[in-house]
Amino acid sequence: MQKHEWYSDTDARAFEVFLARQRTMTASEKIQAVFQQNELLRSMSEARERQLHPRASDREIFLRVTAHRLDRETMLRVYGWYPDSTGEMTHVLGLWPPMNTDQRRFTTKDLIGVHQGSSVAN
Repeated sequence: MQKHEWYSDTDARAFEVFLARQRTMTASEKIQAVFQQNELLRSMSEARERQLHPRASDREIFLRVTAHRLDRETMLRVYGWYPDSTGEMTHVLGLWPPMNTDQRRFTTKDLIGVHQGSSVAN
């Protein structure tokens, strides 16, 4: 059996147990395992963001966790912000809250409440 990079640090006996289990799983069980692993990773990411930003709203935590999985361009297009290298959020034109043509940085305080006459991008 050819050894691949992704399991090069795994003990051969442990890897055989893994393969044996994989062979006995149905397609449905394999998909369910993937969903469970994804949820575990998401919840770990959420816990870390809550630890780093204890005063953040649930919405901000959602956005920060989502930013772990989406690239900057997609986050800005879909949600209107992306955390910059300092942990603050970068906001772009055309999305809530209203702003001028330049990009603007804002804090969690700006996420709370809805500005009159503006819409929130979800």
